[in-house]
Amino acid sequence: MDNEVRFLSMVGTGGRLIAARLKPGTDLMGGITEVCRFHDIKQGYISCVLGSLRQAQYLLPILDTSTPSGIRYSDPITVGGPIEFTSGQGVICQSPEGELMIHFHGCFCASDGKSLAGHFSTGGNPVLVTADIIISEITGMRLMRRLDAEVGLLMMSPEKGDENGCCRK
Repeated sequence: MDNEVRFLSMVGTGGRLIAARLKPGTDLMGGITEVCRFHDIKQGYISCVLGSLRQAQYLLPILDTSTPSGIRYSDPITVGGPIEFTSGQGVICQSPEGELMIHFHGCFCASDGKSLAGHFSTGGNPVLVTADIIISEITGMRLMRRLDAEVGLLMMSPEKGDENGCCRK
């Protein structure tokens, strides 16, 4: 077994805390993205999401020996509702072009009582009654999503901001 430890890290500071509620019919990921845009959140983390969905649509890693990491993400998996969304968290990053990118995972309970979890993307996750969200802004650094050639996927890359701690596009 390889005991090598490799990582990227950067020190930032906590910024604003945003509490939001997504109303019925709003797409979970689209709503989180719009809350971040409205409050000009460029990087941060989603510490808490809970509520209910009309349906859940998510992705899972599947084996694919043709990729550098040996995995790829599945086609979207859709589970009909009602869905009890029990826990969600993610990171708020920027693309190299300055686009907002959210990497989000969630756990939920289907109406048959089965617990499921996975990677969520925009579309396919309409709120049923509510989605209560807490977002924490990070300042003094940049959280980027960059292609990591070693694994062949977009990965979070913490990077230094400018001398004022600002993280420009």
